[in-house]
Amino acid sequence: MVAMRERLVEVCQAFVDGGFGDGNAAQRLCSADDGIYWQQLSEVLFAHQLTRVGIGFAHQQAGPDFRIDRVGRRIWIEVITPTAANIPAEWLAPAGNGVRDFPHEAILLRWTAAIKQKAEVLLGNPHLAVPGYLARG
Repeated sequence: MVAMRERLVEVCQAFVDGGFGDGNAAQRLCSADDGIYWQQLSEVLFAHQLTRVGIGFAHQQAGPDFRIDRVGRRIWIEVITPTAANIPAEWLAPAGNGVRDFPHEAILLRWTAAIKQKAEVLLGNPHLAVPGYLARG
């Protein structure tokens, strides 16, 4: 367990030192808020996997989390880690030896809300006259 924790710290430090995250990435990795921590750690682990398989990427301070330029195409990637809002507490707790229901609807609602929010960031929100990444170039 200690070796795994030390390796995770190395991976996080390489991410921060490489400038692959926003300016507050180190602070977010130390957050006591589980949602903030897991979102940032997800970005770190995704960047680590890209690096391991030899896919180069860039991070811009404004815009999606990763930009990959490959074979004449530009690919933008936004990492999403929905929070566990409205998920029954007993489902998040260790199960022991019991059987429990799977909260399909609550999880689906969290994912669809996260996708809607990220789509608005990309495409904008015409009802609020807010431009998205595409309109801003």
